[in-house]
This record gives sequence, structure tokens and C-alpha cells, in this order.
Amino acid sequence: MDNQQFRSILLKLQDRLSDNDRQRLHFFLGNDIPRRIRDNPTLPGTLNLLECLFDQDKISEQDFTFLINAFKEIQCIDAVKLLRDYKRKMQTNCCNQSTLTSIMPPLNEEVIQDQEDDNSAAYNLLQQINAYGSFNKIINSSNTNINPVTITVDNQKILSIKPGKNRSLYLSLKANKYLYFIVLLLMIIFGLLLFITYFLRIKKNDSLDFREHYDKLLEEQKTKDEMIRINERKNSVVFPGQIFGYSIERAFDDSFRSDFTSLPYLNGLYVRDNEDSLESYQFFYLSSRDQENVIESEVHGNQTKNFKRKFFFTKNERIIRVQGRLVRKNLVSHNGTSRSISIITGLEFVSHKHRMSPSYGGELGEVFSEEYDGYMLGYIRGRSAQYVEQVQFVWYRTVELDSD
Repeated sequence: MDNQQFRSILLKLQDRLSDNDRQRLHFFLGNDIPRRIRDNPTLPGTLNLLECLFDQDKISEQDFTFLINAFKEIQCIDAVKLLRDYKRKMQTNCCNQSTLTSIMPPLNEEVIQDQEDDNSAAYNLLQQINAYGSFNKIINSSNTNINPVTITVDNQKILSIKPGKNRSLYLSLKANKYLYFIVLLLMIIFGLLLFITYFLRIKKNDSLDFREHYDKLLEEQKTKDEMIRINERKNSVVFPGQIFGYSIERAFDDSFRSDFTSLPYLNGLYVRDNEDSLESYQFFYLSSRDQENVIESEVHGNQTKNFKRKFFFTKNERIIRVQGRLVRKNLVSHNGTSRSISIITGLEFVSHKHRMSPSYGGELGEVFSEEYDGYMLGYIRGRSAQYVEQVQFVWYRTVELDSD
């Protein structure tokens, strides 16, 4: 069982959790997870909780007893049953592999033992002949008769054999024994091949089911989020848009500055990169009541070495549309582990005068855009580390800006 199958089980587990189950789970694990995850008992929040437990090595695909005990404590019986069934399945597979190893015959030891038996038999025969003294008659070298050989010792017949026939019979028996082991080994290999083929087919089907289930969950979550945004937008002066990208890195919010008052709006940007066509961003704002003093945000991301470019709209221009691209990238950490992240790139802003800021990103990805009738862009928040991995645009109602 690999990491991907275990994560598939965890996704199936989400269908068995009610909203109350999620809230109890987040509260119970409050000392093990960051507060921002504890206060978000939604589907994405619970997935973040599980990812956090992976990062802390509290659970893994080999040992997830910690998670079973947590669900047991919050009385979520369905989740406990699903995880225990999966654990028993893992243990059964391990036992089958151990049994297969134990029944394989040590063929090399059998060959050595047979050779030792041959040498022992020949030695005993010579000892017996020497004990009786010199023999009187034995077939001579010129005799080609293939009749039984009679050995007479002290006028007594003590041995009458057919050497060629007995030797052939002995070799035939030994060959049959090895042939039996070879046939048994081939049968085991064939059975293993059938099992592996069946397992790979099941794994492929599980992978497809996992992808379909994951896409369905995302689609349902997007629909719910859109309905919430529509309801909020009806009576909101300040309206947060969609969240683009996914990240657990440090959050930023340009509105948290002390001089961010009187509904400042985005008026320009400063783009930088390190020749990998993936940018860092710094945004500039103007207050609706003071258009002389520019408010500068922090630099989001750390791509600051080579390319640098600034762009500003005029003071009276307001942004009504945003578009950009979402790129998937694999990052390798210092300890050699790899993780997939989403990166925001190629941001473009369109004003109500139909002017568009240049796009400085060169890497292609999933295109996204956002605009709302009756709203203009206010400020930006999201999450970033080496790159900007997640953004959310906050919009102002147009009538409020006009009144200012």
C-alpha cells in the first residue's frame, strides 16, 4: 500500500464526516495544529489538518493509529471502522508475502546434501569390501557383458548389482525432484504475476475513482463558495472574490498596513523574477482621499535578482478585471523530499479605461480571471514563500468609490 492509496482512503473518509464531526476533530486536535487550521472546519480545512499531521510525522501510510484514536475520542465510528479495515488489509498483505518466502525450498542446500549422500554411500561400500578382504572375482576390463556383476569375497557372494541401471535410476529420481521444485517455483511465479496484474488493475481503478471523487469535491466546493459570494455581494461594500491556488505558506494581506485607510485601491505593481519566468510581486495603492501618497505593500515571494519592471495606472483609473495563470511546480527541499505547489504568474490588470498592464510571466499554465459588475478592485491578499502560491482579490462597490 503506497502513500497515494492511503490518501485516497483519507479522501473517502471525508464523505463520512458531518460538519459537527469536523468541528469536534479540529477542537480535539487543537494542540497539534495551527490556529488558522483549527478555526477552519471545512473540507479544505480538514485536508489541511491531515497534511499538517503528515508533516509532523504523527501519521503516515504505515502508521495512522494517532488518527484512529482521534476519531475514536470524538465518537466518529464510521471513520474508525474505515481506517481499521484499511489497516487489517495492509497487515493481511504483509502476512501473505512472509508465507511465500517461507515455503520456497532451499534448492542449493538440497543439491549439496545429495552430493554428500553420494560420497557417503561410496565410502561405506569401499569400507565393507575392505572388511572382507581381497575379492576373488570381478568383471575384467575386456568383458563387455552388461549382465549383473558378482563380487565374491572369501567364497561368499556379497553383492550383485547392475551399476549402470542403478546409477541411471538415481539420476532420474534426483532430476525428478529438482523438476518438481522448478514446476512449483514456476507455478508460484505465475500466481504472483496474476496477483500483481489484478492488483495493478485495482490500483488503476482506484486512481481513477480518486481523481473523479477529488474533482467532484472541488466542483461542489466551488459551487458552494460561489453561492456564498453571491449572497455576500448583494449587500457588501467590500467583497472578497475567489481564492486562486492552494497553499499552507505564510499569509499576507495588504490591507493590514496602518496607513491603509479610506478604501485604498490598487494603482500599480513592481514585478521581479530570477530568470525562471515566475514572478514575485509588490503592489502600490492610492487612497481615494489622498492620491498623492503611494502606499507600498511588502514584496510577495523572493524572486528579486534579475528582471525588474514597474507599471502604474493613472490616478483616476480603477481596475475592473484581473486575469493570470496558475502553474503547477515540483519543489525539492533540502532533505530531499519533493512536494507539488501552485504558483501565481502572469497577472494582468484591466482598468475601466480599457488599459491593460503588461504580462511579465513566460510560463504557461491554467488561465483564470475575475470581474464583477458594479465592483472595482481594491486590494490583494494571499499566501507566499519562494513564490506567490495563492491570491484573493478584494473588490469595492463602485458607488462607494464614486461617493468618495
